Amino acid sequence: MAKAERTCPYCGKPMREGRIHSDNRLCWRPSNGFGTLLRGSMPEDGVPLPGAFGYVRGQDAPAFYCQGCGKILLDV
Repeated sequence: MAKAERTCPYCGKPMREGRIHSDNRLCWRPSNGFGTLLRGSMPEDGVPLPGAFGYVRGQDAPAFYCQGCGKILLDV
């Protein structure tokens, strides 16, 4: 399977495919939002990021990194 290629929408340079990893569930939450006390739980106002979560392995979300401008992009 060929690696996905993406061009940075900010600077136009090629992006590197990779993953963002966490031992906990990955999610976006508003800057005024609160986290949770339980590992693997999702904040009420959180947006889950892609990738299966496991209590032993955590979660990996596919993402693209631009070395040119330092941006990381990921799909929800």
